[in-house]
Parts: sequence; C-alpha cells; structure tokens
Amino acid sequence: MLQFLNISNIALIDDMQVEFESGLNLLTGETGSGKSIIVDALGVLIGGRFTNELLKSGAERGSIEGLFSVTPNPELELLLENAGLDATTELIIRREISSTGRNKIFINNQLATQSLLRDLRPYLVDIHGQGDQQTLFNPETHLEILDAFAGNGELRGAVAEAYQR
Repeated sequence: MLQFLNISNIALIDDMQVEFESGLNLLTGETGSGKSIIVDALGVLIGGRFTNELLKSGAERGSIEGLFSVTPNPELELLLENAGLDATTELIIRREISSTGRNKIFINNQLATQSLLRDLRPYLVDIHGQGDQQTLFNPETHLEILDAFAGNGELRGAVAEAYQR
C-alpha cells in the first residue's frame, strides 16, 4: 500500500507531498486540478516509462518518491533477495529524472533497475481509472485478494513455508 508520495518538478507541480490512509484512496477534483499528474507520476514511480513532457518546464531535474508498506509474501521476499535487497515490510522507491533523459531508480536507497520495479509493481499498488479494473479481471490475483480480505497474510506465509520444506 502506498503511504506517502513526494513529487518534485513534475509537470505543473513544484513540490507536493501526499499522505494516504489505509484502505481505498480516491483522487477527485475539478478538471485541470492535477489528478492525472499525480497518477502519471505514480505510474512512473512503479516502473512506467518516463517521457520528457512529464518533467516541469525549465527544470533540470525532477523526482518522485514513494513509501510503500508491503505484507509478508514469499514471492516478494524472493524477488527482493534476488535483487540484493533485504526483505522488509516497507519499501522506499525513488526515481530521479533529468532533462537529458537519464534517470536513476533507488529502492531503499540502493540503485535498482526498471525491470525490478516492473516486477515489484503487483506487490505495491493497483491503479484504477474509470472503467479500468486490471487486478479484478486477472484470475491470478483472486486468491491474493481473498486472503488479504480475510486477513490470512500470516497463515498464507506459514503454508508457503511448509510447502517449501
């Protein structure tokens, strides 16, 4: 779950911090109020492609940073370990973007790749737009959604561990 988002020099945004509560968070507002910019920035943060149009006009650099809380998950832990990262319940992801097109990705202050970000995406956040229900239509996520709803995170981990043994 996304807990905190920090955006600097992205599109029309000079500097913005947004705190999110647990559960469902909705962005609403007038046309042109910046909802799409926040969603686009979040998409870039979790592995989407960066285009120079997203960088604030006249800025040399921009950054997008997010604090995510993650539930214990054996696949996620393996993914993090294979990338040389410690398995944890919080991930800080930061993308630093420059006008030259070069950008850097950091996960818990360690350099990372865009492909790792894309692999982490399903464990971090699910963005839904109007008529866009990606996770709900993906049968591979149904069990995970039910377990999360039932609060079976620890039980699921114990079963996975027993299966591995």
